[in-house]
Amino acid sequence: MFKIIIPSYRRPHIINIYVIAFLKKYDLLEDIYIFTPQTELYKKTIDKNLNIKIIKCPVGLINARNFISEYFEEGERLLILDDDIKDILTDVDDIKKELIKSFKFMDKYKISLGSINPTGNPYFRSNQYKIGLFLCVGCFYFMINKKHIVLRYFTDEK
Repeated sequence: MFKIIIPSYRRPHIINIYVIAFLKKYDLLEDIYIFTPQTELYKKTIDKNLNIKIIKCPVGLINARNFISEYFEEGERLLILDDDIKDILTDVDDIKKELIKSFKFMDKYKISLGSINPTGNPYFRSNQYKIGLFLCVGCFYFMINKKHIVLRYFTDEK
């Protein structure tokens, strides 16, 4: 399976409203981690019935994302979501099943970073796997954590 990672700052209420609804819609309400510099605020605000782990991280999205890569073990599967995601455009019926399939594909071809193209353009939403250098939009991407291959963040996008 995979872990769901949400870097966040000053948005616990938005997570409760949008992100939790998104996760429920796609049956993804398990193994969730929120990384934030404001752990106490998030612990008071986030729904305690969901068993979400709240981890302290440095301020700034780039710093938080680099911290997340160091926090998890080599080879762990991570789905990274923005803290204000409401939904994604996709023709896939079962996102969870597609993510599991994508991680298997990534294992087979030794790929450590992937995403679902979030645009409405049918040319880019072909429902085909593509290998190469493509933009992985930061609001929804997945990775197999590789500590020896430096996937360091220098910008908010991958």
